[in-house]
Amino acid sequence: MLTCGSWRLLRAIVLALALTVAASGLEVVVTSSPSSVALAADDKDKKDNKNKGNDDDEDHVARGMVLGIDTLKDPPELVLAGADGEMVVRVVKTDEISLNGVRLCDHLKLDGEKIHEYLFEATRIEIETKRRC
Repeated sequence: MLTCGSWRLLRAIVLALALTVAASGLEVVVTSSPSSVALAADDKDKKDNKNKGNDDDEDHVARGMVLGIDTLKDPPELVLAGADGEMVVRVVKTDEISLNGVRLCDHLKLDGEKIHEYLFEATRIEIETKRRC
């Protein structure tokens, strides 16, 4: 018959053995997965070259059909149906919409800067085609 101290010793040995087996199994799992390394210099080079070059690239020119006009906002906004879907255009020059006579369904060419896929800040508006809805 085992005493209380013997039980504790036996449980400690079984626990140590179980932890050893579990740890060796984890080592195989961790070391077998390939690791990837990203170089910070590559990311910086891509960002530095993003806005260099031609101002007629996709980051500085947008085209689309006018779906909505909101001149009450500051700066005024247009909603365009572009190649990537609906896009909000902030018109930096507040009177550019009225000076060009922009109306719904007109097809526009905008010069400015793309903030992301769904937001563009326009500095110049050109109507390519006037249409009625």
